[in-house]
Amino acid sequence: MELGSFSLGTTLTFGQMIVVDANGNVRVLQPGEKTLPGEIIISASNATPNDVGNNNDVQISRVNADGRNVDITNDINEIFAALEQGQDPTQLGEDLATAAGESNGSSPTGSVSIARDASETIAATEFSTSALTALGLSETQSLTLLESYSQSALGSIVTSINGAND
Repeated sequence: MELGSFSLGTTLTFGQMIVVDANGNVRVLQPGEKTLPGEIIISASNATPNDVGNNNDVQISRVNADGRNVDITNDINEIFAALEQGQDPTQLGEDLATAAGESNGSSPTGSVSIARDASETIAATEFSTSALTALGLSETQSLTLLESYSQSALGSIVTSINGAND
């Protein structure tokens, strides 16, 4: 994750978008630049100078496999609100539930016939329970988004709109 001195609150201006890639790298999306599947887009394109410090017009989208943007703003806000209140975001309901357990996993429901071949293996199971990964975010994207959110509260993303810093 390469965040360095990149600060959302001082970099993004009216109409610009920030992209967080699957590795957690943050960049400002240049005009005409294409986004890739799995990237997260943070934009404040509907903001006005009166919206500085107000996160109502911040939109967070995830680029799905076919290149379309899926709005996840409300989901992200629910997760951050739960974290701020000390709640477990994995317990927010089925809409934000993790994908763990969707496949048969270690408990198939059908009848199974096993043939013994005398080979041995060590069983291992990994269950990942993270509400942000259920939205399609990688772990590094989640951490970058959380760090960026805590630095700017996503409300001060637009700070230099038409001389608002003057």
